[in-house]
Parts: sequence; C-alpha cells; structure tokens
Amino acid sequence: MLITSLLYKGLVIDQVACGFAHTLAVSTSGQVFSWGCGKFGQLGLGTQESKHQPVEIEAFRGKYRSGKEIQSLQCGAHHSALLDSRGDLNMWGAGEVGQLGTSNRLDEPVPLLIKKQLNQGENVKEIALGYFHTLLLTDQGRVL
Repeated sequence: MLITSLLYKGLVIDQVACGFAHTLAVSTSGQVFSWGCGKFGQLGLGTQESKHQPVEIEAFRGKYRSGKEIQSLQCGAHHSALLDSRGDLNMWGAGEVGQLGTSNRLDEPVPLLIKKQLNQGENVKEIALGYFHTLLLTDQGRVL
C-alpha cells in the first residue's frame, strides 16, 4: 500500500523499518514518523493508541535537519530504536523483558535517551532489534 499521506506532504522517505505490527520512517528532511499498532508505546507518541496513518514523533520534531543525521532506525516486535550520527541512542515501546536497556522493565511510550556504560572513547556503531531483544555493536567491536 502506498502511504499517500506522506507523498501528499511532498516528503521523500530516506529510511523505513517494520516491526511486528508497526512501522517507522525517516524523511530526507529529518522528520521521524510512526504508524501501526501502539499497544506497547512502540510508536513513540506518548500513548498506546494505534495509528492508521503516519504521525510525526514529537520527541524528534526539529531535532534533525536531514535524514542523514539518523544513522539507524530499527523496530523489534513491539519496541523501537533510533541511533543518530552523534551516537545518541533513543529507545521506546515494550520493555517487559529488558529490551529497552533501562533499569526497569516498563513500557516506554516516548523515546528515551539510553546511556550505556562504554569504554573511554567507545561509541555505538550499529543497533539491531529482535523480537524481544536488542543488540548494540560498538566501534571497538564489542557486542552489548
């Protein structure tokens, strides 16, 4: 299905990611959108409501001037992540088994900046989200 609401706004999509029942997209102008099932907060919109059309994620509004500033956009089954070119990792959605990397196991309906203990000078290089887990690859070759 063509997402005409984004096309109608004249937006060109730079990245897209799909979870079990939700989707994320980044425009070339740096806007981040989500839609689909929101039951666990995986849309990042501050609620658990589902959306049938793309909605811009408020937490990222105006933060990026280009889609190139977003290094990786990923979806797990019911959680989501964004890694930007500064190395900032934001995660949101289902957290019941620790997949968000927070100190609690709660669902988070808005993007949270995740601070991981890394070695001096070490940065997150890649992220990968599975059904109930998240992996980080650092520029020193460590998998967390």
